[in-house]
Amino acid sequence: MLATTARNGPAGLTWLAQEEGMNPIMLSQVVWRLEDAGLLARRPGPRDRRAALVEVTAAGRRLHERIRAERTDAVSQLIEHLGAADRATLDAALPVREQLARDLKDRRP
Repeated sequence: MLATTARNGPAGLTWLAQEEGMNPIMLSQVVWRLEDAGLLARRPGPRDRRAALVEVTAAGRRLHERIRAERTDAVSQLIEHLGAADRATLDAALPVREQLARDLKDRRP
């Protein structure tokens, strides 16, 4: 959820619940915990002040960037240890995996 909010900017709770595939009650609990940790902040919606938008705080953005960098480094290190044939297979499979990810996202309710 932190990553989704960091990538997409301020988000409404309904949209975020759909994007994350979570029920709204569970999402609210997670948002509350992330707020409590100082990683997300709620603010009133621009059109309806009763509706809340959540956005990543500076601390949340730093954590998100650190996690992304660590994950990228870990995957890069693993790929470096692959043989040339395995790297070529992985390269060839990337467009298919990207299409599958897009198709999966499009199937969400």
